[in-house]
Amino acid sequence: MYRLLLLICLCICTVSVQAQKKQDNKKQENKKLDEKKNKAAKTRDQRPVSSSSAKDKASPPKTDYVSFKTDSLIKLKDSPKIEVVEIVEYMSQGQRPGLKVMIPSGNTESIEKSWKDYIKIFKGKTKKGKDEYFTDNATLLRLSSNPIDIYSRVEETANGTSLKAFFDLGGAYLSSKNNADKYPIGEAILRDFAAQQAHKGLSIRLDKEGSKLSRLADARKAAEIEQQSLELDIERMKETIRQHEQTIEKSKAAKNQLDLELQRQITQVEQIKKDMKSLGEAPRKPNP
Repeated sequence: MYRLLLLICLCICTVSVQAQKKQDNKKQENKKLDEKKNKAAKTRDQRPVSSSSAKDKASPPKTDYVSFKTDSLIKLKDSPKIEVVEIVEYMSQGQRPGLKVMIPSGNTESIEKSWKDYIKIFKGKTKKGKDEYFTDNATLLRLSSNPIDIYSRVEETANGTSLKAFFDLGGAYLSSKNNADKYPIGEAILRDFAAQQAHKGLSIRLDKEGSKLSRLADARKAAEIEQQSLELDIERMKETIRQHEQTIEKSKAAKNQLDLELQRQITQVEQIKKDMKSLGEAPRKPNP
């Protein structure tokens, strides 16, 4: 019986040592995986913070999205052009020649307000009628040494905002046919204003879309970090499973060995019991 107990204690000690060794190995492996996981998470905390200054608003967002594959992106459309065309349309003074320009970007209400402020540089008195502005006695020496009248309209269209201007030089309206030398000046006025407003509108859109791009890039980075974290968890689980499988194999071997030892010991015990039984009851001690 003493031998059986000694053998069992020895097996228990062996299994305990193996379990402790397995636990130490697991701690070391988990430490390495935690270091990798912390390193991946640290990348998220070191993302650049976007600035909200006016300079940054006028520039494309400096977000780390350049590594993203661009071969799958939709082909960029042709950029709109600022073109001034000559028109002959009805306005408050009848059918008159004028100029028209399309402003592809920007809010019509904001453009109309900006145009009202813009024509103040011509020093005329501007008032708004039913659907057009009238600037009386404007000073524009490049067109005429005398005061001129300007009729203008800002209209919202399906393709953007249109600006129409009719320059009354005094008895005749500015046209390429009657004023070939001065007509480019009228073109330049509308083109410069339209380009200014288009750039302003695009800057607002760039800031809005750039912010959206930054949020998408940050969301993608967070998803990438989460993926890396889950992959590390899977690696850790695989390592745990591998260690458990090794422990199971060792436990099986130890169990098989114990089965043999137990069988031998049972045989020993049963043999002793049989031998004692064959001898019969032990004799009593003789009386003195």
